[in-house]
Amino acid sequence: MVSRFLGGLMILMILSTATTFALVQYAYALKNDKDLPVFYSKGKVVENSHFPGTVMWTLIKGDKGKVILQTFAGREVVSFSVSLSDACENHPTICISTVVTEAVNTQAIQVGDTANFGIDINNKQQKISLLSGFLANVDVTVNLTKINTNVS
Repeated sequence: MVSRFLGGLMILMILSTATTFALVQYAYALKNDKDLPVFYSKGKVVENSHFPGTVMWTLIKGDKGKVILQTFAGREVVSFSVSLSDACENHPTICISTVVTEAVNTQAIQVGDTANFGIDINNKQQKISLLSGFLANVDVTVNLTKINTNVS
């Protein structure tokens, strides 16, 4: 009886230690540099912009980001690295420079392409200026319908 109790206690200790270790690793992975933004949005490209009507989700967490585009050709996913920038016009709430690290289901955007994102939270608008690659010198304006941010 005592050996079963001790065996059960030992299993509980092992599981507890493993769970704690997993949670610590997860929390460490989510640690964010306090100067880099955390930003989630959904919006639609405005009618007088390139790619009008395209639905766009933007996810930025510290030094990494992702844009998901729902276009007539299907869903495109672009991942990128993020750094703070002062190159945006009109001084938006968030201004970042990006470099594409992965592009899925798109021919127009390639790894290494660069862009600036200017995100104006108050006016619920996002402007993306593509700087290099096939779409160099193209600006896209998105009216944001959903915003969740933690900028600090």
